[in-house]
Amino acid sequence: MRVWKKSAIRFDVYFEDESGVVYDIEMQASKKYNLRRRSRYYQGMIDLNVLKRSSDYERLQDSYIIFICTFDEFGKGRHVYTFEDICLEDTTIRLEDGARKIFLCASGEMNDCSEKMREFLDYLAARTITGEFSARIDDEVKRSRAQEEWRLDYMTLEEKYREKYKEGLEQGIERGIGFGEDRELIKLICRKLRKGKDYEQIAEELEEDETQIKAICDMAEEFAPEYKEEQVIHAWQCM
Repeated sequence: MRVWKKSAIRFDVYFEDESGVVYDIEMQASKKYNLRRRSRYYQGMIDLNVLKRSSDYERLQDSYIIFICTFDEFGKGRHVYTFEDICLEDTTIRLEDGARKIFLCASGEMNDCSEKMREFLDYLAARTITGEFSARIDDEVKRSRAQEEWRLDYMTLEEKYREKYKEGLEQGIERGIGFGEDRELIKLICRKLRKGKDYEQIAEELEEDETQIKAICDMAEEFAPEYKEEQVIHAWQCM
C-alpha cells in the first residue's frame, strides 16, 4: 500500500492498494457542507494527483471516494449508497470510467449491509458494542487513548505546530509577507464561515473562483469553529 501526501487539499485517509486502486475515506459528522458536490471536487483532486505522475489519462486508476457519515445524507434509510455514472437513456449502460462514490450512513435503518459493517456503523453512531467486531474496535479505541506514548507524540506535535506558527508570523511580519489580497480574502472567508455559510455561498457573495474558495474552506476546517484568521492565513501560506 502506498500513501500519497496532498498539499492542495487535506484528505482524512488516502491510499493506493497493491492493485493500484485509489481510496479516499472521509469522516463526516455534520451536514454542513454539500457532500455530493464535495465528492466531485475530491474526484478531481485525485485525478490531478495521478496525472502529475503520468500525463497519459488512460493510466487514471480506479478510485473509491468513501464518506463515513453519522447521518443519512439522502434520507432513504439506507446504510450504504453507491454511485457510478450510467446512461440516463438506457440505465443498463454504465460509463465504466473507474470512479465510484460510496456514502456509509450510521443512522440507516435498512438491512442492506454486512453484519460487521452494521456493527461498525452502530458503534460510530452511539459507541454501542453489539458483537465481537465492535468490541474489538472499542478495545482499539481505548488502547489508543490510554497509550502514553501516543499522547506524548500528539502533545509534542501540537507544541511544534505552535512554535512553527509563531515563527511563521514573526518572519511574515519582518518580510512584509502575507499582507496582500490573499490575506484579506482569507479574513473575509473566515468571517463568513463563522456565520455558518458554506463555500458555495461564500464564492457567490465574494464573486471569487469557487475552486479556490473551496480549497481555503477545506483547509480552514482544521481551525473550526473559531476560524482564527491568523492561523488560517499562516496555514495557507505554508501550503
